[in-house]
Amino acid sequence: MVAEQGSRKRGKSDTSKSLTTPPRFKRYKEQYPWLIIKNDKGFCTDCTDACERKLVINLHSREVQSKKAWVDDGFSNWKHGADRLKIHSTTCLHLNCVEALLNVAKTNVVQQISTAHFKQMMDNRTALLKIFSTLKALAIQGLPIRGDNNDERSNFMTFLQARAEDVVELKAWLQRDGHKWLHHRSQNEILELMATTVSMEIIEDIRNAEYCSILLDETSDVSRIEQVSVCLRIVSEDLTAKEHFISFFSTSDTKAKTLFDLVEEIFQKYNLPLSKVRGQCYDGASNVSGNISGLQTRILEKESRAFVDKEINSAMSTKASGFYDYMECFDCTFYLNILIEMFDRIEILNKDLQKMNLSVIESYEKVGAVTDVLNASRDSKFEEIWQKSVQAAEDLEIDEPRIPRQRKIPKRLDTGTTTNVQFKTAKAFSESRTSKFMIN
Repeated sequence: MVAEQGSRKRGKSDTSKSLTTPPRFKRYKEQYPWLIIKNDKGFCTDCTDACERKLVINLHSREVQSKKAWVDDGFSNWKHGADRLKIHSTTCLHLNCVEALLNVAKTNVVQQISTAHFKQMMDNRTALLKIFSTLKALAIQGLPIRGDNNDERSNFMTFLQARAEDVVELKAWLQRDGHKWLHHRSQNEILELMATTVSMEIIEDIRNAEYCSILLDETSDVSRIEQVSVCLRIVSEDLTAKEHFISFFSTSDTKAKTLFDLVEEIFQKYNLPLSKVRGQCYDGASNVSGNISGLQTRILEKESRAFVDKEINSAMSTKASGFYDYMECFDCTFYLNILIEMFDRIEILNKDLQKMNLSVIESYEKVGAVTDVLNASRDSKFEEIWQKSVQAAEDLEIDEPRIPRQRKIPKRLDTGTTTNVQFKTAKAFSESRTSKFMIN
């Protein structure tokens, strides 16, 4: 009986402990879905979740007390449970936590896309970046992008197919149907975007410079369309000179006014003032170097400090014209072949003389051997060099060799004993002069 009574007492005590959970909890739960019971204490799931994720910070004193009751310690005053639950549902802490959770629950457009579609989008982006980098590499190296009548064998497609062996996303992109961003128009658009980026960096460098000089030259392409190349020369703060190529510009003609309008348009396009110009560099054509209405004169009217050294330009133009005329004659080809024959031997000698284990005696022997070979070449190599020069002249469409006009000896130098040597062929004349290029 005693044991039975003791067990009954213990049963009553256990029941009293379990009855700390309010009997009206189900009704509270229906009215307040955020309410949960842990260890006979009530907690707010919304406030607990928001505080754990640190969505609500900088709490006021009342909010701190509410957080302690419903998040940290738990609510246990169930005698006034109905009132306290109602009050908590309207507190700033609870309202702010609910709002923060709702904001986090809102997803953007990318997150609303399915996982498979999102992965496909990222794979396509990877493939597109590989296409961009391949075009960039070809452009930097100056390699042709398109093929001859078949783009499948072009450098661009060959590089992409090689990279596709290591990049799964690119391989899937090349095998897909539909748009692949590989067409000529797509390539041109990508290259234009890259060119614009590079141009902006160059223009920014020019803007940072205090002064600049303009270099301009006109030419016609294969289709006989006039194009003007424009470069700007600057000096950086460390006194390093830089010449930046701006672009090729097509013009209807190469008149001075047309070129001046083009220069003004370029400076306005890139927001560069003409007052920065301190120098001009052109060829000797009258449309740019003319003193009355040439391009340089028109720019000087806008900026009087944009000087041009006319004498230097004229002298350089004259020298360049004469040098070009000489390069088109047979003598230039013939003498170049002689020099090649000589320097081939001398180059080998120079490399041998630079060896560290070479003695002085061996050096003299090598120099003597090369000298003997060059002296022997006067007779043995002339015919070979002559035939090679004649063939080169025919391939380059250069005039045939001819004997220069015979000049009379001036009377003040003529002693009466000197006789003029008459050469019957240009070959004989050239053979007599080859000794000037041989070593004695």
